[in-house]
Amino acid sequence: MPTPSNLISQCSNPACTERIELTRAAYEHVREDGTRFVLAPGHVPEAIESVVEREDEHVLIEKTGAAAQIVAALDPRA
Repeated sequence: MPTPSNLISQCSNPACTERIELTRAAYEHVREDGTRFVLAPGHVPEAIESVVEREDEHVLIEKTGAAAQIVAALDPRA
């Protein structure tokens, strides 16, 4: 079984320090799309993000609109 990594929620609140456990492989899979991020539950600002998947311990979101264009342009994986 893969070892989970302890990540900080990738929400838009720069002061957030809430932790999420996710395997490295699962994180890398999410980030293959530059507009997708992993957030702690309850951290989704729905004006700029849409929920793709909900789990007990995290939420997978996709940026939308101008926010999606910005993060896609800044994605170092692209």
